[in-house]
Amino acid sequence: MPNIRIWDYLNLSSWKSIWSDSGFHVQRCLINQLTKSGNYHFYFTIPSDCVTEVKRAFKYPEYVTLVPLPYDTSHVTNKYHFDVNALQKHIEPYKRDYDLILNNEPALTANFLQLFNNRNPFRLPIMNYIHWIETPTITGFGDNEHGNYALWSLISGIRWSTATFCNSEYGKSIIRSFYNKILSVPEAQIVEDKLNPLYIGIDTDELDSFKPETEEQFDKPTIIFNHRVTDYTGYRDVVKVVKELEQELNFQIIFTNPSKFLGKGTVEELESAKFIHEALSYPEYVKLMYKTDICLGSHRGTNQWSIAYPEAIYCGNIPICINRAFHPELMKNNTKYLCELADFKDRLRYIIENLESERKKARHLKSFIYNNYSWNLRAIEWKKIIEDMVSNTEIF
Repeated sequence: MPNIRIWDYLNLSSWKSIWSDSGFHVQRCLINQLTKSGNYHFYFTIPSDCVTEVKRAFKYPEYVTLVPLPYDTSHVTNKYHFDVNALQKHIEPYKRDYDLILNNEPALTANFLQLFNNRNPFRLPIMNYIHWIETPTITGFGDNEHGNYALWSLISGIRWSTATFCNSEYGKSIIRSFYNKILSVPEAQIVEDKLNPLYIGIDTDELDSFKPETEEQFDKPTIIFNHRVTDYTGYRDVVKVVKELEQELNFQIIFTNPSKFLGKGTVEELESAKFIHEALSYPEYVKLMYKTDICLGSHRGTNQWSIAYPEAIYCGNIPICINRAFHPELMKNNTKYLCELADFKDRLRYIIENLESERKKARHLKSFIYNNYSWNLRAIEWKKIIEDMVSNTEIF
């Protein structure tokens, strides 16, 4: 199906450092996969301040039109609406007969239906994608106004979309636990039917292209913590274990720390820690992953699906994942690489002490990641869904 025109809206949580924003990274990889056929054209909304950086992010820029928006008319964290009339004047130069809205912030579904469809709200299909739910949506429900408003906006966005997809079965179970509390049985069933898991992927071709020509490792076992240093990533559990082990073993841990948050003093206490305080370019980040040895899966119970793990595993890191959140679903049958929190310290000690033999045993994980999470394969499912939605919306 040629020339599918997609209006793609993304809420950048790290808009001043887009290369550390996982939502942007997911969209960039998806767009690169779909546009290489020449059959898709994306109209990608971004804050005006990001235009220069984003221009160099796409492999096939002739099929990507950037739509710069003033940030005060765009969705920002803790705000679940925008002024349709204000936004209308900014998108006037980009008005087209679009085929699909790809909306990465479901809370804004009603706004986009109004913006594009006027009096005929079901003419243009809207496909929502939930890469992650902002933590207050989960922890704040019933306790504060923001959490309640965020959740109601999310659920209504799913309800009025053509279809909504989320990052995992685990993610759907988290969302389900809330809409079953607040909706009637018939309405909950509508949301249940419209919300389905759809995995995202990693660009294995790009990871291969940035692989150093010669293998180079650090002079001691090296762990990479390639996540934000904040509560939902479970960094406190990592810090506790590392602090105990560094008294008996010679190793280091590198925090790429894209959010620049150091955990209120906790992390700086580690003698073995190194921090990367400046945002890495993506090639620099990939080259670092090829040098490190171990990646840690410590995320807690949020609706998060971190692509940082499969990227690090593909680059040769041995994973140690705490058996919670999305990790069991991510690792599938590779249960050897899951452990309970109580066993986390012993598992990490064993890997550090037996690094070479464990690295050999983990070599099969690269093909596991490719066969399950490479965009070369994941994009096939995405393309089918998009093309079905564009050609036959009544099946959704």
